[in-house]
Amino acid sequence: MWMQFRRLFKDLRVGIRLLLDLVERTIEENAPLVSVDLPTGYGKSTASLELLWEIYSGNLDHYAERVVHVVPTRCLVEEFVERARQKGIPAYGQCMFFTPELKDPYFIPPIVFSTIDSYALNFCKIPVAEFESLALGRTLGHFDIPRYATFSAINIFDEYHLLVPNDAKSQDEKYFAKAWTTLMVIIKELLRVKAPVVLETATPRTDALNELKTYLGVIPRVLSYDAAIDQEYIDQGTKIIVNDKEFSDPLLNREYPLSIHATSDFCKKAIEICMKVAGTCNILIVCNTIAQAVSIYRDLRARGLSTILLHSQFTIQDREQKLRVLRDQLSKNYTIAICTQVIEVGVNLDFDFLITDAAPLASLIQRVGRIGRDVRREGEQFPIHLIYDVSYEQKDIKLYSNVYPLETTKQTIQLLADLKNQEKRISWRIPASRKLDKIVPYNLLAEEIYRNQEFYNQQVAGILNAILSPSTDPSYAMLQITRLHSLIRDSMIMPVYVTPDYSELKPNELIVLYAERLVPAKPYSLGLELHETGLKICNRDVVRKSLKLIDDKFLAAFEESEGEQICLLSVSAEELYECFSRCFLRKNGKRYLFRALIANENAYNSEEGLMTWL
Repeated sequence: MWMQFRRLFKDLRVGIRLLLDLVERTIEENAPLVSVDLPTGYGKSTASLELLWEIYSGNLDHYAERVVHVVPTRCLVEEFVERARQKGIPAYGQCMFFTPELKDPYFIPPIVFSTIDSYALNFCKIPVAEFESLALGRTLGHFDIPRYATFSAINIFDEYHLLVPNDAKSQDEKYFAKAWTTLMVIIKELLRVKAPVVLETATPRTDALNELKTYLGVIPRVLSYDAAIDQEYIDQGTKIIVNDKEFSDPLLNREYPLSIHATSDFCKKAIEICMKVAGTCNILIVCNTIAQAVSIYRDLRARGLSTILLHSQFTIQDREQKLRVLRDQLSKNYTIAICTQVIEVGVNLDFDFLITDAAPLASLIQRVGRIGRDVRREGEQFPIHLIYDVSYEQKDIKLYSNVYPLETTKQTIQLLADLKNQEKRISWRIPASRKLDKIVPYNLLAEEIYRNQEFYNQQVAGILNAILSPSTDPSYAMLQITRLHSLIRDSMIMPVYVTPDYSELKPNELIVLYAERLVPAKPYSLGLELHETGLKICNRDVVRKSLKLIDDKFLAAFEESEGEQICLLSVSAEELYECFSRCFLRKNGKRYLFRALIANENAYNSEEGLMTWL
């Protein structure tokens, strides 16, 4: 099997070959930190499978037993596991709602793809397979198994830049930048035991990497892409610079005509632009909020256009179906996709025309990466229409679209407008160390926008270091992580169950819960706020619209701790908070494990998702 696998990758890109050489050289020199900056679509994930070959062929078996590849989203776990298995590699995955037979929560197989959420819990003594048993006090958990697996692995953190906050303005928040701080603490612990670490990104953040180097006190070996060099690569010992002209030249010559529109009505302008080109190309419209996306979707559908809506508030089943339909339509007919930020990462789709709401540069880079992805599409133009809603400047808020830092968003728009006025083009896909004639690489723009920012959170790091101390056990780790609600996410996931039959839903009734009918919602999207002191209703209208209430109590699905039956209970906000603070609920002399809130009748449909907007 391994020889067959090796033949599949005999023609590797030069950058991937250099990456493998650098990792092997770095590990053998006992300096196991590698930073890799390669463009989107270059094939970084191939390197994980190649490193696995190096272990099993005997070249690296003295240094590692497996590869653990960590990604930011569940979609990427699914994609990478499927891609590896299509090539005959027995890859496994770990994330929420993943196919059970392909899941390995202890990271024991030769190669495992995991979300950063699951990886962080396993690393911090909370084995994801035993989370609830730990909460109920039944066991201290086999936490040393996944920790041993990571300590004896090559640990690859893919697209790590997504853990960096968009802005440093909100440092007064108690747990600001906890995801980035968690990653820093984990990497430092891995390096302490000499476990190899590879950091991969297509969108490098110099400020974040400099902070990481300062915190770790080490100089990483670096592989960077630079279209400004004439040679194929330059090997400087601790740093290798590569320019794969076969990959770079077509993308550098590709044109992304940029138009910037100032308006007070994003939806109206987006529809106006879309109608001018509908039916001539595949169009991607990216909105900052679900309400905007639904509004545009309804308008275009009413005009008889072929459209698909994609955002975070769909069931797992409907989301997968929408992606299948969208891929099919992109290959056959011209279509329009209206999406939120879910399109930015982990969705391998290729469009021709982008209409997007304004956002900080890092997000725009991800969005532009959804058009013209295929390197072979030479001679085509891929227009970008960037819409900036000026009304937010008149509002007494610091957030654009109530999502992004307003100042960072304004700075991004101004920088892009200045380049346009100077008749300079932007290389959205290929980085370089300097400007190339009238082409400005995206990485130089990122350095301009994100400079001299610090994100390390001392309080979060203190909690994590206490957890990782040899003197603490999983019960202490569970208590501390509960304070944070999540090590990675800005808020915990609160699943909402959508059922086709609401007539059967009554308190104390038993039901069958199907994972594919769950919507992975966050509290604030449901009109709720989760604090250290309790669960508060911040928008009663959204709560009533989206969730099933009985006498102002939430109808929710729980599993009895002593059995496997799922029953419905009517619970107050205080009781729900008990579930999240203790990880279980005491009620009627029993202990219950929370499974999902129940969606209100008519609050969900497969076209528009869970109606959490007003």
